[in-house]
This record gives sequence, C-alpha cells and structure tokens, in this order.
Amino acid sequence: MLNGVCPKCQAAEVYRGVAAEGEGLTAGSYLAQVEIMTGQQLLAINVDTYVCSRCGYVELHIANPRDLSLLPQADGWLKVAAQA
Repeated sequence: MLNGVCPKCQAAEVYRGVAAEGEGLTAGSYLAQVEIMTGQQLLAINVDTYVCSRCGYVELHIANPRDLSLLPQADGWLKVAAQA
C-alpha cells in the first residue's frame, strides 16, 4: 500500500490519512495509536492508516520506525511464528 497500489485488488486507489488542522472532524495520520506497556510506562505509538477506496482493504504502519524497537519488550505483544 505504501507504493499506492492495493495488495488485495491491485487498484491504484489508495489513500493515506494526513493530519488536518481546523474545525470539525480530522482524518488520518496520527489519529490512530497503538498503546504498549513497558514495565510501568504506558506509551502511545502513532500509526499511519492506508485505505483502498475500491475494495476497502486497510493497512496500518507505525509512523516512526524508531518506535518498532519497543515492541519486543512490550507487555501483551507476542511475536507471530513464521509459517512454512
């Protein structure tokens, strides 16, 4: 989805939410968050949202790649075993 093409239906109809200033509803980036607990500290990690307007497929990506290093030591998050 990061390349603008939906991996499910191959449509080039992908939209990414962006932070919007102003009144009323805002859409997109940095409105979605993943919360992780590391020891006694609760952290909120911002997530970018990508949506295909043709089939409705949605992907979420951690906005700041540096935050990815927090997941291995976070409570409540398990690594998914690779399937052959």
